[in-house]
Amino acid sequence: MPPLRASTATVEGAAGSRYLTIRLTNGGSSPCRMVGYPGVSIVARDRRSQLGAAADRDTSVRSAGITLPPQGNTTFVLRVTQALNYPATTCQPQDAYGYRIYPPGSRTALLLADPDLTGCARPAVHLMVVRPVGSPAL
Repeated sequence: MPPLRASTATVEGAAGSRYLTIRLTNGGSSPCRMVGYPGVSIVARDRRSQLGAAADRDTSVRSAGITLPPQGNTTFVLRVTQALNYPATTCQPQDAYGYRIYPPGSRTALLLADPDLTGCARPAVHLMVVRPVGSPAL
């Protein structure tokens, strides 16, 4: 898979959650085909440790494949519930670095910083829901 870059396209807030539209850009010189959902987790400040559960999939949105030309991009939507909505004993809130993103079909993670992100140290807490690549920006 060609080198990919992740960036935040838009952020919108709604009733205790933030909706991020995340852009994946093909930085290579050959086309890149992707189908399905990216794997997304919240990463601690050490940029290694995962906080909480990985993102659940929003299966109400159909997954269609997309081919990115060189320097082309696509987006996906990530809903992140505010960690501070949970009791501290349930969540164990912790400042986070950002997101670890595995594009569909890739075993290479991308890191995306988010200075406003708080995660939950407890792995049972599910803060995120992800839509498939190619889902429209909000």
